[in-house]
Amino acid sequence: MSKPPKYRILAPWKAFKCKDFRLTIKVLARHQPLTRRQLSSMTNLEISSLCRILFNLTNLHGTTKVAFIAKCNITGRPVNHYVLRNWKGKTYGR
Repeated sequence: MSKPPKYRILAPWKAFKCKDFRLTIKVLARHQPLTRRQLSSMTNLEISSLCRILFNLTNLHGTTKVAFIAKCNITGRPVNHYVLRNWKGKTYGR
């Protein structure tokens, strides 16, 4: 019998070795808070890639967090605004 495949999750220290992770963290450090659409335009990464990156940085590594949820100016839908974990600013009710 063969073993089931092991799914690898990036360890926290490996997240900073990945170019896309580093780029996202650098942009968030300069301009906070940002939506996925704003991050996509600043980093030239597709939104689908950013969804994976932000999920890993938020839930697995704890580097980023959702500061608040607000209405998007373009689509009119509620969107998450992401910031680094140590960000201190307006949270708009959260």
